[in-house]
Amino acid sequence: MQKHLASLLLLSLAACGGGDPKADGFAAYGSGDYTTAVAKLDEALASRTQADADYLEIAVGRCQALAHVDAAKCQKEFLALAGANADGIQSQDYSMIISELVAAKGFEPAVMVVDDGIKRFTESPKLVQLKDKIVQESKKAGDAGALKALDGLGYLGDD
Repeated sequence: MQKHLASLLLLSLAACGGGDPKADGFAAYGSGDYTTAVAKLDEALASRTQADADYLEIAVGRCQALAHVDAAKCQKEFLALAGANADGIQSQDYSMIISELVAAKGFEPAVMVVDDGIKRFTESPKLVQLKDKIVQESKKAGDAGALKALDGLGYLGDD
């Protein structure tokens, strides 16, 4: 009888969202529910410190989801994360965030993130390719803010 009650309790907890916030956040991200992903990954980060092995994985994943919810906030928070974790953030992390920003049509924030990434990882051909994609997509969308930012950084003369 006690086993049966314990099983019912576990099932009811699972039904009420009693799962792992990290797993729930990445599952929500994978299904395109970016708002829930941000909330769940916030919850996961609240129980961790920067010293935890999965801190950057969760924080970068949160920024990926945030790109679809609030592109400007994603830019600000990712650049702060990168600045505070210079040894942990890699060019691939920049690439993932830039790709999400472009997919979400957050071109101006993508410009600022790619610029920071190119300055940090000068030998990264992927970041240069992403910069070129931002130029192309910004022109196609007619995004005046992104085009002004690209021009101000000297990136429009490269194509």
